Amino acid sequence: MDLNKTQIITSLLRAVKSGRPLLLVLFFHHAGFSQKNLVHLYTEIKGLAPSDPEKAEKKILTYIRMGTELRNAEAAARADYLLGLTNYFKSRFYISNKYYSNALKSDYAQKNLEFRGICHNNMGINYEIQNMIPESLDSYQ
Repeated sequence: MDLNKTQIITSLLRAVKSGRPLLLVLFFHHAGFSQKNLVHLYTEIKGLAPSDPEKAEKKILTYIRMGTELRNAEAAARADYLLGLTNYFKSRFYISNKYYSNALKSDYAQKNLEFRGICHNNMGINYEIQNMIPESLDSYQ
């Protein structure tokens, strides 16, 4: 069952007014556990990408699904980053840069300087491999 914030708050208010006990501890514990799974999967995919980019790409689909279920906007940007990474290891440098570019357009990249820098650096490497030196230099700056 997919509840939005308004429905959750409304249900909680009804429960409080009726005097029924609330199970908030279980709800928040489960939400935290899912976020931990998302972080763990991200780390696993990053480690897998160099040796088995095909398998990593399949796991990215699970990562995207988990991020969507958790309504985690950061996960969408990180999924684009991971797709850029896997395409790099498949020697698909142009496609890799498309994903890095998508990641850079996210709100998360605008707020996270380190993430933004990593994406730009990786784009620079891709451009350099393609002998696109002016684009590479722009990405490194």
